Amino acid sequence: MLANTTTIVFSKWLTLSKVITSVGFFSTTISVTTFLILSFFFVRTNYENYKRYMVVFSLLGFGLATIEAAVNPVFHSYNVGFVMFSLAHPFSASTEVAFTLLLFYTGFYAATISFLTAQFFYRFLAIV
Repeated sequence: MLANTTTIVFSKWLTLSKVITSVGFFSTTISVTTFLILSFFFVRTNYENYKRYMVVFSLLGFGLATIEAAVNPVFHSYNVGFVMFSLAHPFSASTEVAFTLLLFYTGFYAATISFLTAQFFYRFLAIV
């Protein structure tokens, strides 16, 4: 009885996770599209390198949201260990394809965090 109840409760959390991921994907799509339109057609600046940097950063965020919506990864941390796995098979694909998409997700995540770190460092130097 306990295992069945635990499965039902975990299933509710997975459903909530999918809803939050879908909302995040659609809001990211709208905001990135708006940002790119504003950047390409309305922003006139002398900082072309920073403009390109921001465009690449927003495209990385869009890629991350897209892969996250397809794979729907689950994270688990225990003590100093961190495990990421997926119970989904996007587009009825095999386990190898889902694993490859999970690898791409970790790459996009690492690139997005690296770009975010570089942007904070740039802004710190610009203020100082």
